[in-house]
Amino acid sequence: MGELAGQDHKVFYASGEESAAQIQDRARSLISRRYENPLPALTELRYYAWKRLITPDQLAACYRRIVGDANGSILATGSEEERLRVIEQWLPATARAPAPAPAKKKASKKPAGP
Repeated sequence: MGELAGQDHKVFYASGEESAAQIQDRARSLISRRYENPLPALTELRYYAWKRLITPDQLAACYRRIVGDANGSILATGSEEERLRVIEQWLPATARAPAPAPAKKKASKKPAGP
């Protein structure tokens, strides 16, 4: 982990021993900030929900506070495709899925003429 931190990557560390009060304080801290890129905060909150340290309703409320009502609701309850469309704006260009290539037209086979 130290090697990653030395490469200017942000590292999220959770010991699994945080109390409910600590998690609530952390969630309040995360929603009180403004973010250029909210993905680290959104990911941390998703982790807390996955570990059942916050409820799905709390997660949705946090998402809406961080990225707005529409995007927050999509991130909390939308399909995978809808969620990906929302988060794509914060992904580095190298991590974005390439646009599908246009379908190639099949060459028509014309019968050989006389």
